[in-house]
Amino acid sequence: MNGFLTRTIVSYCIFAVLLIGVVGIFLINKSNHLLTDEVSMESRYRVDNIRDYVEQLLQKYEYASLSKVMPTVNAGDTNKLRTDEDLLTFVDRPVEDDIYQVFRISNFLRTFTFYNQGVGNVTLAYKDRDFSIDSNYFYLDYRESADGAFIAQLPQTEPYTWLLRNAADGQRMLTYVYTLPYMAKGDQVKGYFYLDIDMDQLNAAIRSLLNPMTEELYVYAPDGALIAQSAGDRSLSADAKKPFIVSETRSVRSGTPWTFELHRTINSYSLIASQLKREVTNICLIVLLVGLLSSVCWSLGTYGPVKRMSKKLHKLTGELREKQISHILYGSMSGMIELPLPTEARYVAAVIEVEEGTGEAFKRRFAAASHALEYEMVGIKPDEIMLLYRLDNDRMSVRSIREELEAFRAVAGEAFPFRAGIGSVASAIEGVSASLRQAQRALSFVFLFGHRVVVVAIAEAERG
Repeated sequence: MNGFLTRTIVSYCIFAVLLIGVVGIFLINKSNHLLTDEVSMESRYRVDNIRDYVEQLLQKYEYASLSKVMPTVNAGDTNKLRTDEDLLTFVDRPVEDDIYQVFRISNFLRTFTFYNQGVGNVTLAYKDRDFSIDSNYFYLDYRESADGAFIAQLPQTEPYTWLLRNAADGQRMLTYVYTLPYMAKGDQVKGYFYLDIDMDQLNAAIRSLLNPMTEELYVYAPDGALIAQSAGDRSLSADAKKPFIVSETRSVRSGTPWTFELHRTINSYSLIASQLKREVTNICLIVLLVGLLSSVCWSLGTYGPVKRMSKKLHKLTGELREKQISHILYGSMSGMIELPLPTEARYVAAVIEVEEGTGEAFKRRFAAASHALEYEMVGIKPDEIMLLYRLDNDRMSVRSIREELEAFRAVAGEAFPFRAGIGSVASAIEGVSASLRQAQRALSFVFLFGHRVVVVAIAEAERG
């Protein structure tokens, strides 16, 4: 038998090692592919969301300007009276005719930058006119302004698209140019209205969407020029120890024909470990199942006999204990080498008589009920049951036993009628037999109180 058991265990171990090794190599390769695919898909989703956010942010600035530039579509006769903030007021009218109108337009441009966070400056310039107005100053000659060179190039600048440019002070900014009247082309253009976005604001907005430890975003113009980036002084992509995946997407809007690239580092070890943990767990469960099946087949020949022997031994142990308890109740302890109960404890014996033929059912029902006191139960006669209670503290008394038996009567109901007698408290195990005799004597007084009562005859026993 030992040789067969050894061969079974060794065969199982060899089989488990080979199976886990082969499948483990397969799972590692599979996990690498799963890692790349999963990160790529998530990165594509992330870069699409960031692209949409940037487009919506820039659209917000475009829409904020439309309320002023769109009314210029039907400008009509420029000699007609215009509203206070009409952008075409000075197309063919000298500035000296209405200096206060210059102030109103400048105030509108300044208010526009105030209520649209991120807009650095807004400028109004006219074709074939020398003056310009921005949110800070009015220039009789636009060449004196910081944007003089850019204003001179406005006729050659593509309108209605965001372009990256450097200001005179070297600051990078995004500029969006409107033609006046709105959507005018060629000779119909009478002026220009453009707004500048601070690139630091845009880069900060992009960085707020990213995890700086694992993600970087780069935005490129159609000509390859870098428009925006989230990387600081140290780029994650430049760290050779951190492999990364690049996901890109192109804008679908004509105003921002850019390419968005998201660089994400791969914490390959943690991802592979997480994936392998799940896969290897499944394989181990399968191997364990195979081992269990093998063990079951091997143990079928011995499990049945051992189980039957265990049940028989348990039954014999219970019968032996019950026999020992009955000897203690009758005071026959002379031949007992080891007692099943502590000798120095307080005990009370009780005798219960049940209806004829209900003894075994009563014992099962009584044993299944909840009890507050510790007890031993012995059935000597078919319709008579003896109980031996152990009182663990001074607060427990014969009254506690009576209350417990009355509580069981309330739970069992009429299905298990009984009458009981309770003896006195024995201060040691040697006094249990005396307590039993008093319980039997108490039971003989049942006819005085009724046939379904719990009688405590301690006082009468002491007087008798």
